[in-house]
Amino acid sequence: SGAITISQAGTVDVLVVGGGGGGGASQGGGGGGGAVVEYTTLYVPTGAVTVSVGGGGAGAATGVTSGFGVYQAAGGGRGGDANRDGDSGASGGGGGGDSSTARAGGSALQNGTAGGTNIVHAGVAPAGGGCGSTVAGSNATTSKGGNGGNGRNSSITGTSVTYGGGG
Repeated sequence: SGAITISQAGTVDVLVVGGGGGGGASQGGGGGGGAVVEYTTLYVPTGAVTVSVGGGGAGAATGVTSGFGVYQAAGGGRGGDANRDGDSGASGGGGGGDSSTARAGGSALQNGTAGGTNIVHAGVAPAGGGCGSTVAGSNATTSKGGNGGNGRNSSITGTSVTYGGGG
C-alpha cells in the first residue's frame, strides 16, 4: 500500500481485488472471497493516486478492502464457527458447524454471493462453504462441508486468471 505518481494523464485498465475472509474457528465455515472490480479505459489524471492492497482475514477475521484511488473492492466475510453465523463481506463467509443450531452464511455486500449454510447433524456438524465473487458457496451435507464458490475470471494480464474465490 502507498501512493503512485501519474506523470502523464491517460486511460488505464485497473483490477482491484479485496482480501479474502478467514475461515471460521472450531467447526469453521469457509471465508468469503474478496470483491473483484475491473475498470477498463479508466481516465487517470496526473498526480498521486493512493493504492491499497487489502490483506486476507487471518484467524477468523474479515478480509480488508483494497483500492485504487476512489475505486474500492471490499474484503470477504469471515467464516462462522460452532457459535456464530458467517459474517457479511464482499462475498459472505460460510456458516459454522453446529450439531443443534443452523448457522447461516454471511450476506454479500459488493458484487458477490452469500455463503453456504451448515447442516444440523448429530455429532460433528459440517460447515458451509464461503462464497466466491460469482458463485455462492454450497451448503453442507451430512457427510461433508460445503464447497467454496467460484471467483471471477479476468484477462487484464493477457491470460485468463480467476480472482475472488471462496474457501
